[in-house]
Amino acid sequence: MVILPENLKEVLEKISHLNAISKAKNHENRLKFHIETEVANNNLQRTVNDFLEWVRTLLPNDKYQTFLHLFKFPLFTNEVTEKIYNQLERVFESKNPFFTYNFTNPELKGDWEEYRNKKLKERTTWRTKGWNAYQVKINSVLVVDLPQEQEGSRPEPYFYWLDISRVKYYELRDDKENFEFIVFEHDKQNNKYAVFCDKYYRIVTLEGTKLKNVDFISEHNLGYCPAKFFWTTALKVDEPDVKRSDLSNQLTQLDKLLFKVISKDHLDLYASYPIFSAYETDCDFDMDVEVDGKQYHDTCEGGFIKRDGEYVLSGDGLAKCPRCEEKRLSGAGSYIEVPVPSEANNFQDLRNPISVAGIPKDSLDYNVEEVARIENKIIEAVVGGLGEEKNNQAINEKQVMAGFEARTTVLQKIAWNFQLAHTFVNDTIARLRYDNAYLGSNISWGKDFYIYSITELRTLYKQAKENGLSMTELDVIQRQIIATEYKNNPTELQRVLILKDLEPYSNYTFDELMKLDDKGLITDEKELQVKLNFTNFIDRFERENINIVEFGSLLDYDKKIQIIKNKLLSYGKERRKVEQSGKINDPNSGK
Repeated sequence: MVILPENLKEVLEKISHLNAISKAKNHENRLKFHIETEVANNNLQRTVNDFLEWVRTLLPNDKYQTFLHLFKFPLFTNEVTEKIYNQLERVFESKNPFFTYNFTNPELKGDWEEYRNKKLKERTTWRTKGWNAYQVKINSVLVVDLPQEQEGSRPEPYFYWLDISRVKYYELRDDKENFEFIVFEHDKQNNKYAVFCDKYYRIVTLEGTKLKNVDFISEHNLGYCPAKFFWTTALKVDEPDVKRSDLSNQLTQLDKLLFKVISKDHLDLYASYPIFSAYETDCDFDMDVEVDGKQYHDTCEGGFIKRDGEYVLSGDGLAKCPRCEEKRLSGAGSYIEVPVPSEANNFQDLRNPISVAGIPKDSLDYNVEEVARIENKIIEAVVGGLGEEKNNQAINEKQVMAGFEARTTVLQKIAWNFQLAHTFVNDTIARLRYDNAYLGSNISWGKDFYIYSITELRTLYKQAKENGLSMTELDVIQRQIIATEYKNNPTELQRVLILKDLEPYSNYTFDELMKLDDKGLITDEKELQVKLNFTNFIDRFERENINIVEFGSLLDYDKKIQIIKNKLLSYGKERRKVEQSGKINDPNSGK
């Protein structure tokens, strides 16, 4: 949609707060609660209060007050989500990405490559700012902008992620993905807003929704609005404005995990230290305060400050009541207040106020195991594949293959969203910079990834071998190990993969082969000789010919491997004859 000058005033006066923007911000705040380790007080205060009010419904008052004392930032779930995103970050380690850009003039391609690498800094921008947006700003908008004054011979467009909280209004096209136009904060302090549509960049000054002044206007040649939602996958089909994070379905489980962990910490206090109790006393803390020029009313509830009815964040937890703090226990132990015996409670609590209760070891062990189980379940649900818990358990062939497929599927979905965003940004910037000389792009973040670390793969291989998986399945894991270990050295990777195809019994150790040979299960003595002397035989072959990578490079790969194998088997036959004759000269000669 092109917003013409005569229509601008009318459009701006229709601006109203979008319900979708509010939902998107609330959803992001729930994600940030479990992801960000440093929390700005004003951003997540509502989310923190919602969580604590839910906890209040689950606990009696005395335990709830202890829970508040144990509630500290960074949260345990921050560590869990960090593990998750460390796994998902392998989306940047694809084996087969490609980026193709087409121009009418080939010379422009060189200019474009230099511009996107040096000016846009693509190699780092997507992995830093883009990855941060994926984690905590999933509803952000990608904006392609132009400097108000052009300095060089060509326009120098740039892009950025616009926080959804800065968006004032927008309308979507029928595809529910691209904007007809968008209005967002440019300089909030001076009431300046950006208005982008299919033809114009505008900066305007507003008084409320009334147009006061048009400060800047520039035409572009795109034919569409130079802004797009960063993420494509929606939380719900009928609400395309609110985007789905890979953590969205696990937010409730993360809340439960955090509750479980803090409850376990509470139990540890009882198990590790004495419990002191005393009759409760009322706190009369009541104060009016001024914060950032606004008046608030502070009261005490259970030893913590509530400001106009909501808990106040301070440092790494909740702000504590200064008067109650003076009465708290010093040193190790738990402090619990009990109701004063009175006529209202029939004088029921006349027990000894100081007591020590022992906690059974089974209860402590259960809580530790349950926390680990829930954590692993969340990680596995998001990342896919075999979680940490499975690494110590028996696994079968179906689980191994399902693990590879599940993790690959997750990364492919993330890569798909990123490459759509990447394509929009690059196509828009290139069109603004080169106009009709730019013909388009073909961008893929790849479909095959290094989904496990070397350590994880070796652990998986060990478990698979101990549980008797087939040689075929072991080969799959072994090839993954090789590809991951040599991913930054393609020449060496090629050599190692050839060696893998040449070596007989590649999934057996020497000791295992000797046991099989003693039982008469090795039928081809020449292959056994090749296995036992593999390195020496390869060295000999390369001395007599050329290195195995270059040898037979013009032949079909299978034919090349067969020729080398036959030669190695001939070495094995020679070696076997020498052994049988009892005349072995140099054991390292390979002859």
